[in-house]
Amino acid sequence: MNQTNFLDSLIVNIYQKAFNRGLLNNLPITYIDEPEIAQTILRNSEIFQKNYSFLESLSVGRLSTNGDEWKKRASLTQPFLAKYEERINEKQIKEIYSKHLKKFFNGGSEDLFQCFIDAAMEVIFIVFALPPKTAWPAATLHQIRGLLNLQQAAAWGYGPSSQFSIYQKQLEQLCNEIGHIWSQDAQMAQFLYSLKEKAGFSQFDPVKELVQVFQAASETTASTLLWTVECLLRHPGARLNLIKSGSEERRDLFTKEVLRLFPPLPFVTRVCVQDFEQEKFNFKQGEVILVSIIGLHCHPTYWSSPVEFNAERPEFLNNSFQKSAYIPFLSGPRSCGGMRLANQELHSALDAILHLCKFGEYQEAVKIDYGITSRPGNRLEKYLSMR
Repeated sequence: MNQTNFLDSLIVNIYQKAFNRGLLNNLPITYIDEPEIAQTILRNSEIFQKNYSFLESLSVGRLSTNGDEWKKRASLTQPFLAKYEERINEKQIKEIYSKHLKKFFNGGSEDLFQCFIDAAMEVIFIVFALPPKTAWPAATLHQIRGLLNLQQAAAWGYGPSSQFSIYQKQLEQLCNEIGHIWSQDAQMAQFLYSLKEKAGFSQFDPVKELVQVFQAASETTASTLLWTVECLLRHPGARLNLIKSGSEERRDLFTKEVLRLFPPLPFVTRVCVQDFEQEKFNFKQGEVILVSIIGLHCHPTYWSSPVEFNAERPEFLNNSFQKSAYIPFLSGPRSCGGMRLANQELHSALDAILHLCKFGEYQEAVKIDYGITSRPGNRLEKYLSMR
């Protein structure tokens, strides 16, 4: 088994455990899929801290740091995400995704994932008041994605640890390549300078900060949109209802159900930095914990027919779902800072997909690829054509 297969096997095991809670837990770390305990962990971010050393092989940034350093870094980029409506609206986002889908169908790319990455990055650049055509080199990012997958597997105990420093040097070089490209653009160079001046601490590298934030934002959105296409293919009745009704409410229900069964981050890990005890549970200093997002989303106590896709799920239709059992964007202080923007993108992109795409017959078994995010293991492109 190679490192990539290890990650795919890991996510399959986590899904199997979520779908069948009677299965024994064979994971080497503490497994959590109860909402009350998960919320305690996610809301106490000073005690249960992120431990993403593999991500920091690429760069140190707001997504991997903890405590005061995280707060300082978040304060630099969060204002752009929080006030995204000042720079872009729903119609513009739909137009961007429509443009990239048309380019995809006209031979601009053979990869639907890259199509969605390109569209998501154009949105992000506009949100950050940067030129929409700011460079985000696909080949370099593909290499970064692959190396991060190898680092992730090594960090979790699979693969030779001796390779860790080699991968880290390669990631550093790739990040520097992006920085060099950006430095050639006067507006981007000025933005990087302003961000560093505002940060006010010497360890801050604006290129690495943005590479981490931009990659995470675009990968999660693109992965969710791939799952959206997979669900549209797999459930033609729901797809036809969406097309016929044109209802924003139906699109919202559909997107919620995609995120429930196929969250881009099916789990997160945390490390307990001090002993922590409450009435129903206790954790020891140094204990590594896996919070199963998909386990929460398929918990039979909170969901009817939890492993089935239901485009008009009653819990969402009636707004009766347990909020702590549905956290596709996590919860607590470390929840996704771009949640509102991501939701808007998913709705607008779904609208563009329904208007532009014709869908073929689809009978593939569900397959999951896992690296930085979860995405379909089937090639969806051959089942799509342009209207």
